[in-house]
Amino acid sequence: MLLRQIDSIEELKEIATEINALLEHKSVILMSGKLGAGKTTLTKELLAQRGIEKKTVKSPTYTIKRTYKTPNETIHHIDLYRIDKVDTDELMDEEGIYIIEWADKLSEPIKEPAIKIHIDINQDESRTIKIENEEVQ
Repeated sequence: MLLRQIDSIEELKEIATEINALLEHKSVILMSGKLGAGKTTLTKELLAQRGIEKKTVKSPTYTIKRTYKTPNETIHHIDLYRIDKVDTDELMDEEGIYIIEWADKLSEPIKEPAIKIHIDINQDESRTIKIENEEVQ
C-alpha cells in the first residue's frame, strides 16, 4: 500500500506516473473519494501520460462510460456516480484498461486484479491518496 499526501492537484502528475507504472494492458483501477476529491483530474493525468489529450477527457457522469483508444491500448473511463447498482460483467464487457470512478457503488467484487485508489480531502484542502495494488478478489 502506498499512502501519499499532496498539497495541490498539480502534484497528481507524480502519482499518475507511479500508477501508470503498475498498469498492464488489461488492468482495472477502482477509484473512490468524495465529490471534488480529484478522481477525474487524476484520470485525465493518467490518460495524458498514455497519449490521450487532456482536453478530450471528459467526466462520463451522464454517459456512464467513455472509451479512449491509443495505437497500443483501449482505455475505458467509467463513472458510477449516478448509478445505484451495476453488474460488473455487463460493465466490463470489452478488453482494455478500466478506470472506474465511484467504485464503491459496484454491487459485487470484480473478477480482475485491481488497483484501488481512495482520495480524501483534508481540512487544509490537501489530499491524502491511498493506493493498493490488489490480487483477484
